[in-house]
Amino acid sequence: MLSRALTSVLEQTYSQLEVIVVDDASTDGTSEYLDSVTASNPRVKYLRNDTNRGACYSRNRAIDTAQGEFITGLDDDDYFLPDRVADFVEHWARKAPETIALASYYQYAIPGRTLQEPIGKRHILREDLYVRNLAGSQVFARTETMRELGGFDTRLRAWQDYDLWLRMLLLGQIEKVPKHSYLVDRSHEFERISNTGYDKVREACELVLAKNKLAGSDALRVRSQLLIYKWTLSQALKFLLLFAVRLDIAGAKAVIMRGMRNWKRHPH
Repeated sequence: MLSRALTSVLEQTYSQLEVIVVDDASTDGTSEYLDSVTASNPRVKYLRNDTNRGACYSRNRAIDTAQGEFITGLDDDDYFLPDRVADFVEHWARKAPETIALASYYQYAIPGRTLQEPIGKRHILREDLYVRNLAGSQVFARTETMRELGGFDTRLRAWQDYDLWLRMLLLGQIEKVPKHSYLVDRSHEFERISNTGYDKVREACELVLAKNKLAGSDALRVRSQLLIYKWTLSQALKFLLLFAVRLDIAGAKAVIMRGMRNWKRHPH
């Protein structure tokens, strides 16, 4: 899968790329493979952690190393479609002045078929993320913006991207390019970064709320995302009752519908 991911970047129609691969102390032959790639392709820069440091540390190391004006990310079990970077570069030239980053729509490979995320809201504000991470797991932004924000929070064991986008949205909006240029592979049996335990997600949720100073109805909206992980029917009904009392019936109904759609799309 790493070979597929790396090939999808190297074969982008936009070729002026610096490709940074961070190896988080693998023991499966990844090091030998990447040594062979860098020997034949000067665009690829290979960084290896001496010990396992986790996704946030590894991503931040790449951000700190990058020399390009812009940066975007890719997990090794996913891949880019050929025009992804070119679409971002082209769209950046005509984006709205208040846009701080770009995102795309996703395709999902599941056993036997591929699904496309429905094209919807084009301009994402901070409050839009309170009920769902509309930006997705990767954005395209200035490298300096990522550095100014401090990159990904290494204390978080889940929701690392969500936390960074919340902080980013204090600076402007995230604009979505109306194309499906990133494919998330859910068809394999291997562990994904997003397949984390419920306790890690709940812990991350509380840390994100505290560091972003979200309380009241905003905090309730963020906590509604836990519905798709590991809540019993009783817990969900108690939460939705509180949500309805604190906000309104229409708001609670919207959360229920989003939760049902997420359960169908990503069953656990």
